[in-house]
Amino acid sequence: MLESLGRRPDGRSAIINSWVTNLVLTPETVAAIVGIGAPVGRVENEQFNVQKITGYEIEPNYGHGQQTLSDVFYLLNLLAFLRNQLLSLATRL
Repeated sequence: MLESLGRRPDGRSAIINSWVTNLVLTPETVAAIVGIGAPVGRVENEQFNVQKITGYEIEPNYGHGQQTLSDVFYLLNLLAFLRNQLLSLATRL
């Protein structure tokens, strides 16, 4: 497991990221993992924000349900979003 701790340019709040990997951790692999992981997280956050501001009633629901209920609800929401995107694309053709 790799955990990185950084500071924002303003120096006030910390940025903490964690990754699980089976790679041998060397300075080179750590740099590669951190370099790839940050953009992936940004894309996920942007997708969440797009869904939230376009009318999908989506909020982080960590801890709801006994095991994976929040994951199921999120996946159903993603499927609805995908369906609407496909219908929107098909109507433009």
